[in-house]
Amino acid sequence: MLFQGLIDYFIAWLRTRRWRRLLLFTLPAAIAFFCLLGVVAYGWLLPENYIVETYLAQAEEEIDSADSDDDQAEAGGSENKDDEAEPADGDESSKSASNGQGEASKEIWGDVEQKEVSDTANLLLRRVLHEQEFNNRATFLVALDLSRRGRAATARQMMRKIAPRDEREPGFGAAYAWLAADLAQKEIGSAEEFDALVADLAKAVEWEGVSTALIELYARALFKRMEPQKAIEVLKRNLDDHPDLVVPLAEVALGAGEKAEFESAVRDAQPLFVQRIQEDKSSAGDYLKLARILQLQDKHDDAIRVADGGLKASQGLPTTEPQLILRQRLRRLISMSCVSKFEQTSKSSGSTDTTALRWLDQAVRADPSNPQAIQYTASIISEGGQPSAEMLEALQNSLSDGTATFVTHLLIANNFLASGQTEEAVPHLEMSLRRAPDNPIALNNLAIALISKKEPDAERALAMIDRALKFPEPSASMLDTKGQVLEALGDDNGAIICFEDAIRLENNKVSTRERLAAALERIGMADLAQRQKERIAAIRQELANPIPEAGEPDREPL
Repeated sequence: MLFQGLIDYFIAWLRTRRWRRLLLFTLPAAIAFFCLLGVVAYGWLLPENYIVETYLAQAEEEIDSADSDDDQAEAGGSENKDDEAEPADGDESSKSASNGQGEASKEIWGDVEQKEVSDTANLLLRRVLHEQEFNNRATFLVALDLSRRGRAATARQMMRKIAPRDEREPGFGAAYAWLAADLAQKEIGSAEEFDALVADLAKAVEWEGVSTALIELYARALFKRMEPQKAIEVLKRNLDDHPDLVVPLAEVALGAGEKAEFESAVRDAQPLFVQRIQEDKSSAGDYLKLARILQLQDKHDDAIRVADGGLKASQGLPTTEPQLILRQRLRRLISMSCVSKFEQTSKSSGSTDTTALRWLDQAVRADPSNPQAIQYTASIISEGGQPSAEMLEALQNSLSDGTATFVTHLLIANNFLASGQTEEAVPHLEMSLRRAPDNPIALNNLAIALISKKEPDAERALAMIDRALKFPEPSASMLDTKGQVLEALGDDNGAIICFEDAIRLENNKVSTRERLAAALERIGMADLAQRQKERIAAIRQELANPIPEAGEPDREPL
């Protein structure tokens, strides 16, 4: 009875409802609900790779769109670049990855991955990594973004994750190139860092997007590791895709003594760059490469003429960073060719005459920062020569800027020592040792300077000369120096042993025998000191009256 009543009530309720109006209002919501349910089901059924590829494609589109906007902005702002002040010349390899890659470093990094990752693209890439933790492309782009945001250490860790050091694993080529370029822009301080650079370069050159500069860097690293044949093979293998590698190929072949390879590279290079110059007379880079090929053939006059033409061709171009670098390289090439002419002239004449000095003066004028030209200037001063005012100014600037070479400082120090200016010699010897910490000549000369100062430092002088004597086959001069240092410390017996060892190596060294005689007198061996004095007198007599060379006997005059 109760059940029958409920059924009747429900039937009456259904008959009294206004179903048409209810359906009209609720149908859209129902359709939307079922559509949403279908979308969720469709997404759940989709494979993971499809979702990842979709996110990655959207991120790439966002990055490409941002790059396109940046290019248009640069093109619009390039009209006013000529009015900007030229930045000071510097080393283009000094920029680190954490600061982003500017125009100067594109030569190493290449154009492939010079991309700004926007916030939207970064979000999409992180969603990709959430789905696939080891997605190489997404990891690479996120690491790029981190490096630009100043988080270089984290970027390197992410790059290394997809570019492992294990040679058996393929890794991600772009990451190897990034790591190699990042390390190449830093000063390599150890053999381990150099080996790490070579290992990354070996993987990077297998990637189709690698820059010409990285291939060249790999070849030069192989040449430095005494693997010239492998370096030549790497350059020749990539020559079709990177024709500019013909210049380093010629350099490596010449350095390795491969005459046939060198001549072949030269034959290919000259028409290539001549044609490019004829097609675009403002291409300073092609002038530089052609001049370098001529320089390698010892055609220095032609190299100077071509490089000078490159400088003139680039005068009307915007003062962008790449153009400034090219001009500096052209000036350095002209300067180095002038240095070669100076060397050839000095060798042919047997002395540094006026003609040779004129070439060196031109070298300094072309590039006042050329360390080799400045080094020769210091050598001329030490020999009593008279360099030009421009050469002296370049030398002073090099010393004040801290760009002078080890040899330059050593030559200046020796000049001060010869003139008795010991106090002035010490800082130059210190700077020389900073650049060549284990050079025995600098160590020996610093030891002499330290005991000759107004306030001698014999203890440090002993440490310096002991470091110099660690090298095999010490010279008589070094043993003589140690004897003088031991004298300054009051150890006459030790000094005598050093002087005697020096005399055994160089029997006629009068100054050493004089010091030995004085030391023998101080310890009470007057008879031995007298014998030394007699031997000194005999040596001086022999030097004053040298024995005639073997030949016809001397004849009495008629």
